[in-house]
Order: sequence, then C-alpha cells, then structure tokens
Amino acid sequence: AKGDYRTGTFYAAGQTVTVDGNVNGDVVCAGQSVIVNGSVNGDVLCAGQEVTVNGSVTGSVRVVGQLVTVNGTVGRNVTVGGQNIVLGAGSRIGGELAAGGQSVTINGPVDHDALIGANSLVLDAEIGGNLNYMSDQTFAIDRAMVKGDVVRHAPPKRPSPQNDVAARLGSLVFWVLGGLAIMLVAVWLVPGLVRNVTTVMAA
Repeated sequence: AKGDYRTGTFYAAGQTVTVDGNVNGDVVCAGQSVIVNGSVNGDVLCAGQEVTVNGSVTGSVRVVGQLVTVNGTVGRNVTVGGQNIVLGAGSRIGGELAAGGQSVTINGPVDHDALIGANSLVLDAEIGGNLNYMSDQTFAIDRAMVKGDVVRHAPPKRPSPQNDVAARLGSLVFWVLGGLAIMLVAVWLVPGLVRNVTTVMAA
C-alpha cells in the first residue's frame, strides 16, 4: 500500500501489477497492466501490455510494452521498446533516452542524448544533448528544443521491409528485450519471488 517500504529487489507478476509503496532496490515485474506509483531507489525493469511509471526512479528504467508512459523523474537512463511511448509533462530523464516504437512523444526534458526510432515523433521538451533519430521520414524538429545536433538516420535497406521500428534499431532495444526475457524466466522459475496479485505491496 502507499507508504509501505521494501528493501531489496522486488519481484512481481500478475495480470495487473500495481506498486504503490517505496522500494529501496530494483523493481522487476511483468503483467498485462503494470503501474509503478511509488519511488524506487534503484532500477525498474518491467514488461507488459501497458506499463506506466509515475513514481521517481533514482536508477534507470528499462521497459517493453505496447503502451509505455513515464510520468516521473528518472535519475539515469530510459531504454524502452513499444508501439506507443510517452514521456509525460511531469517526467524528467537525468541521463539518456533510447526509444524504439511506432510513435514517440516527449513532453518532459531529457538531460543528455536521445536516440529515437519511430514513424512519428512529437518533441515538446528540451533535449540536453544530441538527438539522433531513425525514420523513413524527416521530422519537423524545433531546433531550440535540442542543445546538441539533430541527425536523421535512414533505416537500413532490407529485402522485405518491416514495419516494426524496434527491429530496425537493432542493438538499441534488443539488449533490453534480452534482459527482460531473462527476468521473465527468473520470475517463472522462482515462484517464491513472485506475487501473483492484483495490487502489489498491499498492507
């Protein structure tokens, strides 16, 4: 519940996973719907159809989902793969952003570089470093929003073109998927670490 405090890596899996308490350690979770509301003094590694990070994270966020939303502050890097990716107006990334998806919306500042692969990019917040993006099209970027360089990279030529932009990014997101796959296997093989619950960290 809100106000709970846990120390150590916190594992959770279920159809709906909600983390309301604070965690002094990493959060590793998987579910159809994943919501992290509490503060995390560590990293967040999650996979789900919908993944939302509302709380503050001192470490990095590495997530995969159909819809991924980050509304809180992240001390280090955010690496995300999904169909639709949104950084809310209340978000702030202290490190770098690497995102591959159909659409990417950035409404919160990124302190360092951003590497994007998308068919659609909305940039309404400042990028503190360079913006590198991979797309079939050239986006209209407000240069005042980017302190460094803006560079467009054409997707690599393929015999059978793919619509999956994350696949085009190659190593950008594949290592994240690999890490999450290992996490999911661990969750499956070590049920004692998993809470199959509707609400995680309930009193």
